[in-house]
Amino acid sequence: MRAIGTLSRMGRHETARERYDIVAVISGPEPQRTLLEHRLLEQLSRIPGNHLLVLGQPDKPRNERSGSMSIRSHMGGNELAGAMSGARLIVSRSGYTTLMDLEALGRSALIIPTPGQEEQEYLGRLHARTGRFLVQSQESIDLMAAMKSTGKHEAAARANGNELLAAALHELAGLGWSGSLPCRHAQGHPAVRDHGAPGICLGQYDL
Repeated sequence: MRAIGTLSRMGRHETARERYDIVAVISGPEPQRTLLEHRLLEQLSRIPGNHLLVLGQPDKPRNERSGSMSIRSHMGGNELAGAMSGARLIVSRSGYTTLMDLEALGRSALIIPTPGQEEQEYLGRLHARTGRFLVQSQESIDLMAAMKSTGKHEAAARANGNELLAAALHELAGLGWSGSLPCRHAQGHPAVRDHGAPGICLGQYDL
């Protein structure tokens, strides 16, 4: 396999004119999308600052201001990237595409797995251990606590990826995954040598 870089819609972007403290981006199937929307609205309304909530509903146009919040139904990739880049805290789901977007931006986030979606729940468990992202369940969201601890997770997002790679390889080895030989970017990598796991290229990390 050959690494082709991080796959993301978050490419070059302009810095948002308006700076936000919290940018929360909702996605996923109903009813979980609406349940998350209600929880975030309730907490954002009580936190001082300037916040943005993106509802993930491109077919239901909405652009309004409510107290300390701007509420948008949908935002294009470049516009959203600008808003997320300047935010103190990003809140999102833990889907693969979202994590690749955050990697492209060099940002961490509070990630909230969609209940019942195994991939997101797995990625949530993984990153709760790696520290690359802050993870909370949908039933126990605490945005104020996330604001206080965001610094160390942002530092992890900027750190060298070797430790995160090693953790991911260990996970794959534990799952008994079998496949082709490591990609040429992973060959000779200390994490690959230590764990002996096959290589899968996911973005800039060889897993």
